[in-house]
Parts: sequence; C-alpha cells; structure tokens
Amino acid sequence: SIIDTQTLTITKTFPVPGGPDDMEVSEDGKELWITNRWIRQVSVVDLSTDKVVRTIPVGKSPHGIFFEHHAARQ
Repeated sequence: SIIDTQTLTITKTFPVPGGPDDMEVSEDGKELWITNRWIRQVSVVDLSTDKVVRTIPVGKSPHGIFFEHHAARQ
C-alpha cells in the first residue's frame, strides 16, 4: 500500500499474491518491485498502469529487496 504520511490514509494498494513483504521503487521511478514471501516470487508493477508486468521466481522466502546503483563504481 501507499500511505499519505500527512493524513495517515492509504491512497493506493497493489494486489499481489503470496504475502507481499518488502517493496522497492526502481531508480527511474517507473516500477515497484515487491517480494512475495510465501510463493517464492518477486512481482514487478508498472507504476504508470498499476499492473503487474512480470513475476520473477526466486529462492525460498524472499525477504528484503534493494537495488545497487553501479554509477559510482570505477
């Protein structure tokens, strides 16, 4: 869910299966990646349509998701 921190109300939800656990917005702000803990998947949501555009099978009980930005590496 997206929560308005001023009013503490839910403004948007993303229905994904399997116990959604953690979320991360892509660097370009176009996608939301959500771990689905109980079904061993990550859902990718297109934020312009709020639709799941892909699911990625992963290992047991995915918990936590982070993007590493390589631009600063030499």
